[in-house]
Amino acid sequence: MDRMPTPRERRISPRLPAVRNRCSIELQTPSGPRRAAAALIDISREGARIAVAEPPAPGQLIWFRMEEPARTGWIAAVAVRRGEVGEVGLRFVERCEDDLLLAATLGIAPEASLLGHARPESFDDWSPAGPLPAN
Repeated sequence: MDRMPTPRERRISPRLPAVRNRCSIELQTPSGPRRAAAALIDISREGARIAVAEPPAPGQLIWFRMEEPARTGWIAAVAVRRGEVGEVGLRFVERCEDDLLLAATLGIAPEASLLGHARPESFDDWSPAGPLPAN
């Protein structure tokens, strides 16, 4: 039996799976700002997919941050779509910083070192053996 070809990634920045985590979102409501618990499912430089009990409406501006295993700063995002029950696709207003990618994919706090090595200059410079040598 012939196998179907694996679909090619269409995103500019492929999604990476997140480590087990706890996150927060904050959004404006008619009665004022509201903060809610969320979980990050996957992330890329351009956006993320989260699970939240009461998903924001598509087009709504929200603020997102990780709480555990590493706390990060807030990043602005726009809800772009709803998926499975409680899942929301986000597009970051500005490109995702390395600190959030490291926290989301490796569970490393921004100020921590990687596996006993010096912290890489960029997420793109990281390898399991430690930082890649400068070119």
